[in-house]
Amino acid sequence: MKRYLLITLLILLNYSSVANGMSLKTCIKVSAELNKKFPMQINQNTYVNNTNCTSGGKKPTLNYYNITEFTYIDIKATTKMQKNIWCSSRQQKKLLKEVNAKYHYYTEKGDFLGVTFLTYSMCR
Repeated sequence: MKRYLLITLLILLNYSSVANGMSLKTCIKVSAELNKKFPMQINQNTYVNNTNCTSGGKKPTLNYYNITEFTYIDIKATTKMQKNIWCSSRQQKKLLKEVNAKYHYYTEKGDFLGVTFLTYSMCR
């Protein structure tokens, strides 16, 4: 998971933006670069299939579409785990200053499991 976040951050830094979050147009470019790296295994049971960006408030949301072997995900526990990962370093928090992160989880059969949503304010 950390390797995956590092790749995201490196691509994001290539598209440096303003302090209040990147534009939707820039987010779409970052998403297109990320999608060249996918699908990418993030743990034993889950991989990121693709990303896209949507507008929302002051900054865009970078949506990650994940496929998992699980048939159930504890969204509260998953959000807590992701928050700990994203908020654990200055570099990862920098990414959340630029975009919100939203994870969509699906089974291998395409059944929707849930969504987690992360913002910079969650790291405080």
